[in-house]
Amino acid sequence: MKQISLIAFVLCSFLLLLPPAAQAALVTADTTLTFVPASGNTNRITLTVEAINLSDSDTATVSGNILSRLTLNYDPFTGSLGSVTGLELRGGTAHISDLNFDLDAGWLGGATAEGRNLAASFDTPSPPGPVTGTSFPTSAHTVIMNAGTLHVEGYGVAGAAVPDTDINLANDPLEASTDATGTLNVALAGVSELVATYNVNLSLPVEIHESQDVGVTVNIDSSASTFVAAGSFTLPLTVVPEPSTLICLVGMAAMGIFFALRRK
Repeated sequence: MKQISLIAFVLCSFLLLLPPAAQAALVTADTTLTFVPASGNTNRITLTVEAINLSDSDTATVSGNILSRLTLNYDPFTGSLGSVTGLELRGGTAHISDLNFDLDAGWLGGATAEGRNLAASFDTPSPPGPVTGTSFPTSAHTVIMNAGTLHVEGYGVAGAAVPDTDINLANDPLEASTDATGTLNVALAGVSELVATYNVNLSLPVEIHESQDVGVTVNIDSSASTFVAAGSFTLPLTVVPEPSTLICLVGMAAMGIFFALRRK
């Protein structure tokens, strides 16, 4: 009986020496994504203002950050990344450089429009938005231009119908939801002690098509542009004892039990 008990104990101890099976833990991770420097159509947005059958365009650069929350699976022992299944945009600020428009009809006059101290934030109305592989539908997310002012005024005969107007976007925000496909890339950057670090790259296509009534209808449209931002986050790892440590512990326990059984 003593020998059977000892063998059973040794077998159980041997099982402890086996490495833990990979386990997928479903977690959420918050990260601040910072806009990369503007270039080409990346982090630049071209707006066209149209009123009284006249139009003009100007291009602004975009900087700042996007606050986001990711839903993902990972192995808490190794940090190995499984799949990213959800994306929630939770705010942040996209600073938009000043814009100037001159809707000029020559000697007949026209209208001017100016955008000053413009900024936008981000939202996911029904979080989290789905992610499949590295792709996500941008229609699940909203860009909200909610800071700064748009000043519109007419001049000359052609602009006589356009009153001097200031549109405060904090009170009358412009919201845009684009029907396109964005990309979200998340990769394990490294493991240090009990912390795994991951890099995140987000690519968010954006288009704006809005109207404002200032006595006349002012249409505001953008060409297709892409907001690109990057950041990182960390997740904790679970301690896995070294095999040599387990062997020592098991050996000491086995010897203790063996001598205890011999005394009986």
